[in-house]
Amino acid sequence: MKAGPIKQQTAPPLMMYGADAAKLDQLGWDAHGLFWAAQMWLITGHNEHQMLVPKNKLEKAANRRRSLKVLEAAAAELVEEGIWLDGDEHWVVVLHHQPPIDDWRNPVLRARWLRDKNLKRDTDLLQRIKDRDRLLCRYCGARTRWDGDQKSKLSGTYDHIDPDGDNSFENVVIACRHCNCTLKKDRTLEHAGMSLYRPGTTAEDISAGRARPIGAAAGAHANAPDRRARSDPEPPEEGDPPDPDLIQIGSGSRPDSPCAPARLRTDPDQNRIGSGSDQPAEGGCSTAPVFPFVDDEGVTHL
Repeated sequence: MKAGPIKQQTAPPLMMYGADAAKLDQLGWDAHGLFWAAQMWLITGHNEHQMLVPKNKLEKAANRRRSLKVLEAAAAELVEEGIWLDGDEHWVVVLHHQPPIDDWRNPVLRARWLRDKNLKRDTDLLQRIKDRDRLLCRYCGARTRWDGDQKSKLSGTYDHIDPDGDNSFENVVIACRHCNCTLKKDRTLEHAGMSLYRPGTTAEDISAGRARPIGAAAGAHANAPDRRARSDPEPPEEGDPPDPDLIQIGSGSRPDSPCAPARLRTDPDQNRIGSGSDQPAEGGCSTAPVFPFVDDEGVTHL
């Protein structure tokens, strides 16, 4: 993701969606006007760009367009409709889509925030990801919930494997809220010490040891078996000489016969007379065959 320089005093834009407008249309005139007046007051830098309306500054937030009694009644209507939340010293603006000001002024965090907003609009990609991962967390195998409960550890989220990567089918996975927001956060798998599992892997598969990680904690050889086959040679010990080269020696009439096994250059060939004659056998005796011969005096030696 490319993130250009941002001016220090840049503020996030005011963003609303169609569903928001339909909800605001249900408000009375005073509540509707208070909402927009407070929004404009906050995004222009008051209260340090926090989406909090101080109760002792309600008239300032509304630019004194109504009496305090009318404004308090309008604020109560906003709380009743779930648009504001009544706090001890502030009204918390719930219905808004602006990022925190510190995130907006940080080039990397701003690029991530805009990328996440674009991801939520790509409904086709999100559905393909759900179908692939079967609503199972790719980090722990838990079945995620999509009932709107944002406080549950099992509530479903979308996570970018590479936190600075794009919104691609390969980079976005299903993750439970606990794995995404508590364990991994905005870190790579390596930094978080977590593993990525194949789609469809369940928590039971992971706990039973039937699942093998395919990323991060799996290491560079994530797809390699965790134990050697019986035919695999033992790994050399430290300080051992390198193994001899393998050469292809034919066991039939043709050296390139497909049945010719690979053997070590130092191994004798039992099918050929005289092979290995220069290799002394155990005890210092030569393995070369002995032929009968006649010496100069006519004596035959065996």
